[in-house]
Amino acid sequence: MKKLNIHVINKYFYPVTAGIETNLTEVYGRLARKGHNVTMHTSRNTLGGTNVLKKNEVIGGINVVRYDFTPYGFIPRLPANADIISLHNFTISPNLFVMCWVALMKLLRKKIFTLMLSPQSGFNPDWSSIPKYKAIPKRLFHKTLGSMLINFTADGVRAISDWERVEMVKSGIRRDLIKLIRNGTQEEAFIDNEKKVSAGFKKTIKEAMPYVIQIGRIHPIKNYDTSLKVLKRLNGRTKLVIVGSVENKDYFMNLQNLAKELKVTSKVLFLHGVSEAEKYYTLRHAEAMLHLSRHEGYCIAVHEGMSQGLVCIVSNTTALPELIADGVNGYCLNPDDVDGITGKLSFVLKNRGSKAIRAIEKNNVAFARNTTWEQVADKVEDFYLKTYVDRVS
Repeated sequence: MKKLNIHVINKYFYPVTAGIETNLTEVYGRLARKGHNVTMHTSRNTLGGTNVLKKNEVIGGINVVRYDFTPYGFIPRLPANADIISLHNFTISPNLFVMCWVALMKLLRKKIFTLMLSPQSGFNPDWSSIPKYKAIPKRLFHKTLGSMLINFTADGVRAISDWERVEMVKSGIRRDLIKLIRNGTQEEAFIDNEKKVSAGFKKTIKEAMPYVIQIGRIHPIKNYDTSLKVLKRLNGRTKLVIVGSVENKDYFMNLQNLAKELKVTSKVLFLHGVSEAEKYYTLRHAEAMLHLSRHEGYCIAVHEGMSQGLVCIVSNTTALPELIADGVNGYCLNPDDVDGITGKLSFVLKNRGSKAIRAIEKNNVAFARNTTWEQVADKVEDFYLKTYVDRVS
């Protein structure tokens, strides 16, 4: 089997651990361990800082090349001998610039590599969360030149959910380009890693119990507002633990102010910069999971909650109903239905030992055990190899 020279492009990479970045770490780390030469082209940014990371390092077998981030983003330096160039997300910089360069190379008949794209819902974002003066031209661009560029330059497109696949086709992307490969479960979900968790962190979690957990970057799209309102209406001692890096500082401040206004500050715990072991330790001790995001291309956080047998109460939007079948492995509700969410969460908390709730918990663990990142990496490898062979043959 040919060992590919793969060059991956995305704005962020580890130590950022949001959904796309987890995908990159898990999939390409495994491809590197299989013998493929993987280089990650990314910025020096974290969610909270600009140009703070090392320019060059090796992470999990991946050669990481980081660029200074400017008002124009960054332009990766790609070698002539690349077999695969893989773009993630769908941004003007660097992805649009790269695709325009690929289009020129193709017109000049100098394109000798295979271009893969994984928008991770970036081609079909939550338009309502983008200011109208930006959303209108951006949406028009996506449905015209954007889709034309993808159809002309990409050799393959990975969708991470059926919802994303359908939405891309609706937006004009060629159906034959798209391959559905969902995300997976981390190995840490099923190993005993309590020894990696400090006594101080364990004490923090013990003091928070009992609690409901929500995981995700601190950004308006994650809709933590509703979670705080639900917390206000819950009876008893149940708290809310929110695990996620602060991407939007203004929104984080708004959440803190809302917690004060609702008088639930003492019942909310924000955790930032947790390790994988700490994250799963926190999940294992939760009573249930809330995830009321307004937009998800898949949702690794919910997948992680399922791996620990948590009943997940999620938004009935975008790709979330693909993970959570209502009443089978959780519940799907309107993300603004505070009364409905409160009622369903109260039901789950009061009936955790019941036959119905235990069945949901069992279904979730079984699902997670049968959808591993190892399987995902194998599917991505097959997709890349087949597309590469088809293009050069």
